[in-house]
Amino acid sequence: MGGNSHTVETSPEVEGEIGHFGLEAWWFATFSRSERVYIEKTYQHPGLLTVARPLTTGSGPSVYESAPALLTAVANQLSTCAQERDMALRLLTKAEERAQTESDALALHLAYDGMIRLHDRWKEQYPDALDAVFAACFKQVRIAEQVARRLHSRYPMRPLPTHIGYEMMVTMLVDVENYDRAIDACRQARLEGWPGDWTARIQQLAKDSGSPVRYISSSGMTQI
Repeated sequence: MGGNSHTVETSPEVEGEIGHFGLEAWWFATFSRSERVYIEKTYQHPGLLTVARPLTTGSGPSVYESAPALLTAVANQLSTCAQERDMALRLLTKAEERAQTESDALALHLAYDGMIRLHDRWKEQYPDALDAVFAACFKQVRIAEQVARRLHSRYPMRPLPTHIGYEMMVTMLVDVENYDRAIDACRQARLEGWPGDWTARIQQLAKDSGSPVRYISSSGMTQI
């Protein structure tokens, strides 16, 4: 299951979700035959439960609105054993690449969400996982303001969801006692409107760091 040390096969015409989004060449170049079989056996399509191999067989419209959404969904199902991490990461890396090419901020946000959860899941088994979690958090936070605008525009009646990138970034910064950056992240998340008890966290972090919380009103009700 590991790595890309397989002989690259010529990609035949395939149908299914892979064919629908024009991912055939990448699919055959990136995964060995045994890996492709494994992924297809593991993947459960949300709308085609009666189709044996929906990734490469069948035709018709996709339930996914984009290739990055498909790739992220497949990667998120590879979570039962640590050996699946490498395959899931290849899927998520392609999802990130396509989302960037298509300027799809929401799909990029979900790809980073998948990366954060993937690396966090296996942080005890892989020494590089913790750094990978923080890197994915940073990437997700970097586009958070744009994503918030897109979500408000698409779903004006819905509140924003929890932002795992902000949540885990703050936790990791606190773990290394980098309180200033943690406070900055909390303030940024609060400003952008992501749900969370950011004000209380800022107060606690300021207390832990020994730095007073500054206010912009004499009543002390509104924090900077």
